[in-house]
Amino acid sequence: LDQKMSTSDFFCCYLLTSLKPGCTNHTYIGFTVNPKRRIRQHNGEIKQGAKQTSKKRPWEMVLLVHGFPDNKTALYFEWCWQHPTEAKGLRDEMKRLGIVGKRNLLKPKIRVLFTMLTLSPWNRLPLTVHWSSDKYHGNLEGCCDLPSHMSSTIAPFDSLEIYQSNMPLLSDDSESEYSASELSQDQIHDSLLQYTSSPSPQMNSCIICKLSCQKSEKIYCTIQGCKMRAHVCCLALKFLESESINLLPTKGACLVCGEDLKWSELVAHKKKREKAREQARETTAETQTKETTKTNKEIEDKRKHSKPLLQLQQHIYVRPQTEVTSNKRKEPTATLTEVPTKRVRPVIQSLY
Repeated sequence: LDQKMSTSDFFCCYLLTSLKPGCTNHTYIGFTVNPKRRIRQHNGEIKQGAKQTSKKRPWEMVLLVHGFPDNKTALYFEWCWQHPTEAKGLRDEMKRLGIVGKRNLLKPKIRVLFTMLTLSPWNRLPLTVHWSSDKYHGNLEGCCDLPSHMSSTIAPFDSLEIYQSNMPLLSDDSESEYSASELSQDQIHDSLLQYTSSPSPQMNSCIICKLSCQKSEKIYCTIQGCKMRAHVCCLALKFLESESINLLPTKGACLVCGEDLKWSELVAHKKKREKAREQARETTAETQTKETTKTNKEIEDKRKHSKPLLQLQQHIYVRPQTEVTSNKRKEPTATLTEVPTKRVRPVIQSLY
């Protein structure tokens, strides 16, 4: 499987700032799967832009945060970023930092973002902060440092992996599939903790516990050519040996190739394998169904072609056989195949 992230795995939250005179430093936070298309929508170039941004056009995208495992998590991050004084686990920190007022301006929003990235559960994810340019870096003063497993990049949005790959981009329906208002904090916290699973009594060839586990319970190294296979729980506990205070690992070294691995990438890689396996099963079942249908059709065609021949055979006369013993002639016997009586009698009489 390809190690690169597919477009279906790209979910990001973005920060806009208004360029309209009198509205400078005003901001808007949103979620998208296609940043280039989304900024055009906000600026009215194409349809489906947010109504809240129509009065303060034009807009510029300052930065985006990507690397979320699914769109539910990204939408919850968006909601917390928009409502830091209401979000669970973020309210007290906002009061301590003293940024409760004027929190919709550019600098406070950037400060809220970098604070969120240092708090649980966001500090467990391998997120990337991608800046469109460095002209807004002056707003980083007083912001928290990113965790060591996170990164910050500066480049045009064209350089993002989703635009460099040849895979098709997701449709607009992907952004409206979930509504942030429909997601509870408990649901999202459960989603963030779904990477750990309970051990199963039946295991298969784990490199750590040496026991066997089923395919659905294995986790694989993301490095191409590496043969590392381990049980999810075993590898999680191994990675947590250096992070004893945490419940979910963030990274660790492969036990075979020694490369540094991010836990979320391992889980995403596992999901891709399971999805590919499921698609292969569906393809096989579909092929078998087509072959069965083709075979049945061929049998039916043969039956249709052979039916006229059977009907013809029912009217064939077979010449009677006679036996001669001494000088007497025995009564001939005619072998007939379902010949109607009216047609048999003249035939027999003609033999005498």
